[in-house]
Amino acid sequence: MGQVAATTAAALAGGGCSSTAPVKPVSVVLVVLDTVRARNCGAWGYHRNTTPHLDTLATESTLFTQAVSPAPWTLPTHVSMFTGQYTMEHGVRGYVYRDEAGKRRIRENALADEKVTIAEHLQIGGYATAAFSANTGYLAPYFNLAQGFESYHLERIPGVDLATKALGWVREQTKPSFLFCNFMDAHRPYNLSALPDTLPEAVSEDALLLDQLREKTLAHPDSLDIDLAAKVTLQYDRGIGNADAALGHLISGLKAMEIYDDTLLIVCADHGEYLGEHGLVEHSKDVFQETVHVPLVVKAPSQSSPARVDWPVSLTQVPSTILSHAGLSTKGLPPKLDQNTGAYPILSENYYSRDWDYTDPRWPGRFKRVRTALYEGPWKYIHSSDGDDGLFNLAEDPQEQRNRRENEKATYQALRDQCLAVMEELRAPANSDGGDAAPLPGAAQEELKALGYL
Repeated sequence: MGQVAATTAAALAGGGCSSTAPVKPVSVVLVVLDTVRARNCGAWGYHRNTTPHLDTLATESTLFTQAVSPAPWTLPTHVSMFTGQYTMEHGVRGYVYRDEAGKRRIRENALADEKVTIAEHLQIGGYATAAFSANTGYLAPYFNLAQGFESYHLERIPGVDLATKALGWVREQTKPSFLFCNFMDAHRPYNLSALPDTLPEAVSEDALLLDQLREKTLAHPDSLDIDLAAKVTLQYDRGIGNADAALGHLISGLKAMEIYDDTLLIVCADHGEYLGEHGLVEHSKDVFQETVHVPLVVKAPSQSSPARVDWPVSLTQVPSTILSHAGLSTKGLPPKLDQNTGAYPILSENYYSRDWDYTDPRWPGRFKRVRTALYEGPWKYIHSSDGDDGLFNLAEDPQEQRNRRENEKATYQALRDQCLAVMEELRAPANSDGGDAAPLPGAAQEELKALGYL
C-alpha cells in the first residue's frame, strides 16, 4: 500500500539490502535503541549531536527515512520484529481484566509458543543465537521472547557495558551467529552519564523532572511547560547519546574482530517518546509520529556506499530481510525492507495505554481506546475505537497538528475503508477482546514497576 519512491531503486541495487542469496552464511546483528525517536537523531535532521555513530553508519548503509514501528511500546513491537506479524495478528498487547476488587485494569500477555521467531528460524538454519537486553521488563522470560535464543542475557546496565558482554559472546562463536542487543539508555530512567564530544549543554540530573512533566502535561494537555519540556528533552537526548555510544562500541568491537564487513547489521528503535507533544509524555499512549516514527539503518554484508529509502516501511519487514541475507526461506513473511510491492500495508497499533493511564480517574476515557494508523503515500489515517479518527498529510504537516478529516473527505473515506478491510483481513479471532483476562504474575509485575510501567 505504500507509495513507491523510485529514486532509491538504483541505489539499493548497487549495495543496499540485496535480494541475492549470499555465497556463504553471514552473521547477523540486530540492535534496538530502545525508546529513541527518529526526529532526535542526526541523520533525520536533528540539531544536536546525539547520534554520531548511527549517523556515520548511515553514510555507508541504507537509511530508511520513514520507518514505522508496529506499536508505540516495547512488547508488541519486539514480537513483531521477531515474528514478522502485526499486533492484530500475533495478539501480544494490552488486554482488560478485573482485579480482586472488580476494577477493570490492563495487563499484557505472552508470546504463544507456536509463533516462530527469527531466532528460531536462524537456529534451525545452523546459527548460534544470543540476546543481550537491558530491558528487563517486557523482554523478561514471562513474555516468551527468548524462543530460539541459545543464550538470553537480561541486565539493566548501561549500553556500553552490555555491548562489551555481547562482544565477548561473539568472540566465542565458531559458526555464523545471530546477535540481538537492546540498549535502554534512552528509556526511563534516562542514562545521564556524561559523554565526551556530545551535548555541550548542561543536563540536569534531577530524576523527577520526567514525572513532573508527565503530571503537568496530562493534567493540562493544551498548556505545555516549555522550560520543563526543554530540560527533560536534554535528559532524553543525553540518554540517546549513551545508547549511540553503545552502538559505536559494538561496531568497533566487530571491526576489531574483522567480521564487521561480512556482517548484516540492522539498527533501529522499537518506539519513540512523547515529550509534551499532543498533550502526552513517554510512550505506549497513542500512534502519533513521536512514538512510531523510528530510526532504521541497514548495512548489508560488504556494503560501503550509502542508499536511501524514502517510502514508509515497517519493522515487521525485519525478519524477511534477515532470512534473505542468511539464505533461508522467507515464505509467509512480509516483503523485505527494500521491496516496495505496493501491496503490503504499513500499520501501527495501540491497544489502550499502560495501566496507570487507563485507571487514573483524572482523565476518564482518554486512554480507554484502540488506535490503528495506516500509511499511504504522504497520508496517515488513524482509526479510533471511540470515533476520534484522524487524517494527516505528513509531507505538509509532520507534527500532525492539522486533522484533515473534514477537508479531505474522499481521501478520508478511502483510507478508512482500506484500514477497516486490512483489520478485518489480518485480525486473528483469538485476539479480540472477548471477555476479561487474568492479571500478570507477581514477578512480572515487579519488573515492570521497576521500569515505571505500573
